Amino acid sequence: IAFAERGRAASDRFVGENLSAYQLTGKSQGAYSRGRATAADLIGWAAFLKKDYARAAANLGEAERLSRGQDLTNQFHLGELARAQNQAARAREHYVNALALSGGPPPLRQWVNDALRAIHDSSAGSFDAWLERELTKRREERQAAALSSIVDHPLPMLALTGVDGRPYDAARLRGKVLLLNFFAS
Repeated sequence: IAFAERGRAASDRFVGENLSAYQLTGKSQGAYSRGRATAADLIGWAAFLKKDYARAAANLGEAERLSRGQDLTNQFHLGELARAQNQAARAREHYVNALALSGGPPPLRQWVNDALRAIHDSSAGSFDAWLERELTKRREERQAAALSSIVDHPLPMLALTGVDGRPYDAARLRGKVLLLNFFAS
């Protein structure tokens, strides 16, 4: 817990010392949130292992809020907490949410799958078919939410530079369809 708390402070200090590298609006806030979410998840998991479920729930919930539910490890930890508290339906939701996220280390994905299989309600049909339906539903919901958050919204104020190195006024593009390709080198 102390290690995670020091890590959170170090992460905040690193972001603060490198603010000039975060040129897009919200990028520095995202970096702060990721570091804080990781620390909160570690503290919550340590509290869970100590069977301090109230502290675990508070910290794991904070990590979920900061990561917007998009962290596989945090979803697994929340599932384990719910299962330890005999809340099978809630555990199932967290486990399915975890598996619906892309990436993550294969051993962790396997643990999530095994935990989910252990609490699967056999009246819902075969585990594999049920899981595929649930994952498809989650992916479709996430895709629809992502699209609705960006489609048909005005272009925010951006400082753009043309390939010739001169500033480009994005206001001239208002009312036109635009695809921006962001990359880092």
